[in-house]
Amino acid sequence: MPEQFRIVGRPFTRAQVAAVAHLHATEVPDGFLSSLGEPVLRLLYRHLATSRLGVLYVAEAVPTGEPLGYICGSPDTSALFKEFVTRRWPLAVPLLIPRMLNPRRAFRLLETVLYPTGPAHGLPRAEIINFVVVPSLRGRGVAGKLFTHLMHWFSEHGESTVKVVTGEQQQRAHGFYEKSGAVLRGRTSIHRGARSRVYVYPICPPGRSSLATLRG
Repeated sequence: MPEQFRIVGRPFTRAQVAAVAHLHATEVPDGFLSSLGEPVLRLLYRHLATSRLGVLYVAEAVPTGEPLGYICGSPDTSALFKEFVTRRWPLAVPLLIPRMLNPRRAFRLLETVLYPTGPAHGLPRAEIINFVVVPSLRGRGVAGKLFTHLMHWFSEHGESTVKVVTGEQQQRAHGFYEKSGAVLRGRTSIHRGARSRVYVYPICPPGRSSLATLRG
């Protein structure tokens, strides 16, 4: 039987945000954001979890509260990034300086910051920013529940379509999004030399769902 879990949303405690940051660093160890360190990740997720331009849902084990996965998104990622820079950058800079001594990492940070403001080519502004489930619970319903909660949030906020960018090598993620009803719209590169797929998901009107049989 799958481990019992619940999906929780804001408000989050600092401990919950720290747990999400740790989960990101643990499950996406080769990702660029993970290379910036958990203090930076905590700052990023704290902002996303409190901003009106972001939303975060966490799957927690019952009764321990251990994080099993999370999903986050924004109705306008570019606006969210600008807001983060305006409000949190003074706190982020001291954390980033020691890690920006590496020129390659500094260049990748610039690419990360600039990416959301690039040409959208008709793609929706609404976006899934990150989506992580612990390996032991993949395929046991956690991902499906997280995805459903996020899509419901987008629907309630008037969004009809959502995009997601996922690495070219992430075959399991491709299968999940395609099974959910997302359509491949092309390819892009957030960082030079790192190809990714862009999927667009049409959100069903309230009261209807294409996720009834989706398991993740």
